[in-house]
Amino acid sequence: MKTRDGRKLNRKVLEHIRMNAIQMINKGKKPSEIAKAIGFCRQIIYTWLKKKKKYGIEALEMREAPGAKPYLNHNQLNQLKRALLKPATEYDFNSDLWNANKIMEYIKKFLHIEYTTRGIQRLLKREGYSFQKPIKRATEQQKKLKEWWLRVKWPKLLKKAQKEHRIIYFEDESGIRSDHVTGRTWALRGKTPIVRRPASWKNINLLSVVSPCGRMQFMTNEQKIDTKIFLQFISRILRHHIRRKILLIIDNSGPHKSKIAKEFYKKNESRLQVEFLPPYSPELNPSEYIWAIFKKRPLNRIGVANYSLQKQARQGLSAIQKDRKMIRKFFLCLSVV
Repeated sequence: MKTRDGRKLNRKVLEHIRMNAIQMINKGKKPSEIAKAIGFCRQIIYTWLKKKKKYGIEALEMREAPGAKPYLNHNQLNQLKRALLKPATEYDFNSDLWNANKIMEYIKKFLHIEYTTRGIQRLLKREGYSFQKPIKRATEQQKKLKEWWLRVKWPKLLKKAQKEHRIIYFEDESGIRSDHVTGRTWALRGKTPIVRRPASWKNINLLSVVSPCGRMQFMTNEQKIDTKIFLQFISRILRHHIRRKILLIIDNSGPHKSKIAKEFYKKNESRLQVEFLPPYSPELNPSEYIWAIFKKRPLNRIGVANYSLQKQARQGLSAIQKDRKMIRKFFLCLSVV
């Protein structure tokens, strides 16, 4: 029978064979008998015994293969990681985003080492990186003000609302057009399907509020959202909670800060407290997630004759409204890490 030394076997399997061989020797079996039983050459059994005697049984346990020596040393890898924290334009690239080709060029230019794009991808995955779609932030956003609102202002508002038994609502607006298309359809490979849309389209404007306990209210309207429509929506909320006080948190858009709106807030200040989010900070508004979910879901009957776009929008928002558990998750954006 042809003997072998086990180098072609799986590392875990080989560890199991080694441990069993040592146990059999401890029970009085001869190395030649064990070698014959497992089909290994006799010399490898003596090699295992010598390792055990010199370094202990741990020397026979499985060890990961060391792999090829990395091209980048520790300092060079840290330099690359620091560069990836900055926009790529700081290193004379034409956009802020990093891709494998840009990273390859950076390493070649600044670290004087040549990589392939495939090698770059393997390196980044090994270091815990992934290729992601970036989050957009307005250049006008005041980072310190945003952090202060999240760490100081929001906890105070939350504590005060709980003390006064106020319902907290975050409000936001959006819209959808009748030529809106989302979702996918089956078609033959190589033949991209065509969706027919009307040349003239309608627009439905949407308003919504969400609360930390999972409540959601919304309103749809064909008119442009101005102060009148906004206050009509807030009046509905006040009527819905006729015996409750409300803390309303809104952004800094024009209809929210108009003279008429301020007069409305003052008139209803016994029941309505209005607070504003920091400018250009939609990521602090949990109500934004409604539109992210709503617009990703297919509105299958849009464009169908005699079917109301407004009715379709209400059905989509009603489906989100019923999922209170999901709505509560929207408020994770206000968690202070």
